[in-house]
Amino acid sequence: MISTKKCSFASCVVALRSGAASVFMAMALAACGGGGGGSTAPAPDPAPAPPAGLDVGNETGFQKILSAQPASPAASTPGAATTTLTVHYRRTAGDYTGWQLHHWNAAAAVEWNAGRNADATDSFGAVYNVPLAAQTGSVGYLFHKGDDKDHGGADQSWVLKPGANEIWRVQGDSATYTANPLSSAAPDITTVRVHYKRFGGNFSGWGLHLWGGSGLDTARVPAGASIGDWPNPVAFSKMTNYAAVNAGEVVFDLPVLNPKDDASRKSLEFIIHGVSPNQDNKDGRSDNIRVDFGALAIKSQLAEVWLVQGDASVYPSAPDTRSVSTTDAKAYWLTSKLIQWPQVDAGGTFKLYHSATAQITAVKDGKVAGADGSITLDRFTGTVPSAVATRFKFIGSGVVLAVKDADATQLAELHKKQLLLVQEDASGNVQNATSAQTPGALDDLYAAAANVNDLGVKIASGQTTFKLWAPTAQKVTVFTYDSGTGEAKTIDALAFDAATGVWSVSKAGDLSGSTTASPSRCSCAVPASCATSSPTRIRSA
Repeated sequence: MISTKKCSFASCVVALRSGAASVFMAMALAACGGGGGGSTAPAPDPAPAPPAGLDVGNETGFQKILSAQPASPAASTPGAATTTLTVHYRRTAGDYTGWQLHHWNAAAAVEWNAGRNADATDSFGAVYNVPLAAQTGSVGYLFHKGDDKDHGGADQSWVLKPGANEIWRVQGDSATYTANPLSSAAPDITTVRVHYKRFGGNFSGWGLHLWGGSGLDTARVPAGASIGDWPNPVAFSKMTNYAAVNAGEVVFDLPVLNPKDDASRKSLEFIIHGVSPNQDNKDGRSDNIRVDFGALAIKSQLAEVWLVQGDASVYPSAPDTRSVSTTDAKAYWLTSKLIQWPQVDAGGTFKLYHSATAQITAVKDGKVAGADGSITLDRFTGTVPSAVATRFKFIGSGVVLAVKDADATQLAELHKKQLLLVQEDASGNVQNATSAQTPGALDDLYAAAANVNDLGVKIASGQTTFKLWAPTAQKVTVFTYDSGTGEAKTIDALAFDAATGVWSVSKAGDLSGSTTASPSRCSCAVPASCATSSPTRIRSA
């Protein structure tokens, strides 16, 4: 049995390994004997220079770095303030003994039974300074005394903003306040402007469920927008001030009953869900979308919130959903020409950068560096073939991209290099970046490999043939040894078949009983550097 080690990204050499009893590309060399007569022994001929590259076959370390992959520089955030969170909690009877704060997600985890006691008290109530595990994200929390939980036992959450975060909560009150509600006037708000982001677009397949008694001012809902009609969600485009910001985001207004006229009006609730037959899909949310007026920044009776597909959080400012990495492989090749990138919208320009020595770096809002070149991708607006869609149905929603026909001939060679998929803004600055998983592309590009049934070592017609499927390798060689512990004696390069992705070489003779090892040079994804595995020698039977 022969096993291969397949890589992508960063230039490296990888030794191919198998079990100790397997045949692995070997050759035994017979020792040369000589004799001669005469009274004077002739001077020995100088030893021939070893073949170039033979030293690789004698590597004993697990890895040898050939070309280091540079780390991408960290994004610069000059003057960024440390993020903190302070939670104020008021109990109407002043009974704080035993009441603790349990928190998780972006907050440092705390054990349920240990709990977190108040750090202080003030005229409002208990004060908790929450230790954070991250500077961004959502903090989950709830107030409890043993197994007795406030707010009906429902998990609470707060989305962190940069700098100081301070919120006020009241026993039994589901609203979250960003100022002390005991000393603050009721919010003066009549409109909530909703920004809604869907990574895959398709806004026509989704709509709003609106109803009376939810904080909605039904008298100001536009004509034609149905109220309380679950089977027929309201199209976003029917709402006041609707606009399509880009292919992945829309904005619209929801009229609300002003809390200034009635202090019991503390929030707005609504639902985003699919149209038939997907009407019971609430965009990944289990509960209604709740917008607390006391947590909003209100200007001229209007406040804005941001919603993200599949994310239950209500953001009071635009969340940064971008992600930049050269190694995380969040995208997927669906076919030789199609790529799906989950959780990335269709805005901006998309490029596929390449480097034969894995020198690409990328930083958010900066420029790509270290690439040998790039190709620009098109947004795919057609229908993904059904068999492909079924195979990759696990991939989350996101933009689908297509390689231009004019660039298709480069793809096989590009897959032997480090590839980085990048979304750029109009100025060419990186917005999102990732590598991509390749099975869909390789299966398509090298479909003829399905008919290859003689991979490994084959002895026939006076020859020993070695075959290896490694379509992303840049080079494959085979070393031969006198024994399993001696040094490499010969090195032979394998030839690449562009139709199948198979590398092969034939050596004269029946090499049964000999020892070989075969490393391959490719692009290899390892953090910060790329290395070679030392060849593992296998003696054939």
